Amino acid sequence: LMQDRVKEAGLATARGRLCNSADEALSFAKELKKNNAFGRIVVKPFRGVASESVTLCDTFDDVQEAWYKITATQVFGSAERHNAVLVQEYLEGTEYAVDVASRDGEHKVAAVWRYDKRPANGAAFCYFKTELVDTSMDDQVQSVCDYMISALRALGVKWGLSHNEVIVTNDGRGPL
Repeated sequence: LMQDRVKEAGLATARGRLCNSADEALSFAKELKKNNAFGRIVVKPFRGVASESVTLCDTFDDVQEAWYKITATQVFGSAERHNAVLVQEYLEGTEYAVDVASRDGEHKVAAVWRYDKRPANGAAFCYFKTELVDTSMDDQVQSVCDYMISALRALGVKWGLSHNEVIVTNDGRGPL
């Protein structure tokens, strides 16, 4: 729903779908494979934490296996099991985390972190480094901050603290 709202506001988003069955996940994965230059797909819990159970899939068998693995686990902080998974295109690029403080609809970026995540030891996503960056160190920081503030406005966020993750894609589609 969050991705839909951001897209409706005219911002770029990752192509993805919440899938309620393994068949639906496979069908959407096939649709993504046709339109994805990298051919990789990410399957993850719709409500997850810290990359837990996020799976990078190269084949349709991987997608199906990820579906069953995730739906066999509990939702973080709940006794319920996952009954759906999010299937998304794999985005190739640089990932940032943007920490924002919001007060009465005014958003202030408190920190921007650039992630260095790569495969290691059989895992698709391992943190090698998280580096605090600013506009003097990285020419993408301003566009990342502008995107994030626009997304928070599109989502109607007015109050609170948020930790947001954004990818500047290698294919030029943006921060998203």
